[in-house]
Amino acid sequence: MPCEKGDIVLTPFPFSDLATMKKWPVLLLTPQDRHGDVIAMAITSQVQNINAYPIDESDLAEGKLPKQRHLRTDKLFTLSASLIIKKIATLKPDIHRRVIQQTCHLLDNET
Repeated sequence: MPCEKGDIVLTPFPFSDLATMKKWPVLLLTPQDRHGDVIAMAITSQVQNINAYPIDESDLAEGKLPKQRHLRTDKLFTLSASLIIKKIATLKPDIHRRVIQQTCHLLDNET
């Protein structure tokens, strides 16, 4: 499935025990590379983390979200694009840039 950075896609996502999976939306931070991989960010409906970036339908260039979600700027991972089930939405480019900036700030922050 063709995918672009800024797309919100549905993908299998493992539970903490890694034995079971659920379908869950993730944000694509990069386009697919030559190996068919993308860098993705976890999305949650829970507001329990200081590093969560809230998004709602006004932040989307296309598509819909069932309710407000939060991008977990501290939960990044590599994903094979072949695992993408379907595209749900696309973030507006300026929102995508803000999310990247917040993520870079988090990675650069000394603790």
